[in-house]
Amino acid sequence: MKSSGSILQKTSVRILKTATGEEIHELTGHAGVVQMAAFSPDGHHLATVDRHHVRIFDLDTGRQIAQSPDGLGPQEQIDFREDGRQLLCRGWAREAYVLNALDLSTIHRLSGHKETLTDARFSPDGKLVATASADGTARIWSVESGQQLHVLSGHRKRVLFAVFDPTGALIATSSQDKRVRLWDVESGTQLAVLEGHKKQIVGAAFSSDGRWLGSASEDFTARLWPVHVAIDQ
Repeated sequence: MKSSGSILQKTSVRILKTATGEEIHELTGHAGVVQMAAFSPDGHHLATVDRHHVRIFDLDTGRQIAQSPDGLGPQEQIDFREDGRQLLCRGWAREAYVLNALDLSTIHRLSGHKETLTDARFSPDGKLVATASADGTARIWSVESGQQLHVLSGHRKRVLFAVFDPTGALIATSSQDKRVRLWDVESGTQLAVLEGHKKQIVGAAFSSDGRWLGSASEDFTARLWPVHVAIDQ
């Protein structure tokens, strides 16, 4: 059975059948507006985050089965690892957390940025984490050890997004400095700077085959960049 989630600035999440729109469960108990929700890779669980806690719900029963401890702090972004065993969460502070997806205990605290985090994502294989920050850098971390591997420096203003390509070999970062930068994940080396937007870039995504990178900007345009052409220039 396929299902989808609906938030709409509420303190609960509604789970609907995608085929009919019929409501299956309403997931309640949140202490504030639900900022984000993410399905587990197997579709049996849903993680939600409000300003106080991360929560895990069993989608077969609609019951909450885990809640993060009080000391985690406000969070606003969550992401399941590809094997469903861990969660990545990012809040208003300067660190991200890798959590055990069963009980939401902390496995690693990823600390090193000098300003607020703006993005945090697992690599496609779940072995790395990329974070972006208002300090003008993005960083790459090992999920196994929790250690910082690379600092990606070069942007002149706040970095808003750090996204992996489908192979996990490249990262694209986008910034308020109107530029997208491409990086080699293994070495942390900058490969290309993509310029053309007139205002800050508010989103970036690779195509499913990794050949193209799309960027969206407050200049009311979106642009498509051929990845390998950009790297070879």
